[in-house]
Amino acid sequence: MALQANNNFSYNYSTYSNPYFRLTLHLPQSGEQTPVDAHMYTSYEDYTASMSPARGYEGPGCINTISVYVPSTGAPSTSTGSTVIDQYLYWISQQVVIKLQEFSPSTTFTITDIPS
Repeated sequence: MALQANNNFSYNYSTYSNPYFRLTLHLPQSGEQTPVDAHMYTSYEDYTASMSPARGYEGPGCINTISVYVPSTGAPSTSTGSTVIDQYLYWISQQVVIKLQEFSPSTTFTITDIPS
């Protein structure tokens, strides 16, 4: 799961130009909230370079990690996606976008890497 910012993203007194976010879900401890880490990279290319064993993991790595807690209440029974898991991942991604827009309201995002 990933998000591509379509414009500048402001966070912690800094502005990033069109960053790429890779989302990592963690198992909810109580079932009430799903913890999600949004790893921010300067671009998709930097993400792939940092994850490529063929390139020796030579990328710069993530520049920041933003932890988001998505409440489990309100999870829809249907959404976009071809399977139940895809539907849930898409919904979680939408909720992370809402949380990131609280930091940077003018930023828009495209959800990527989820089959639909």
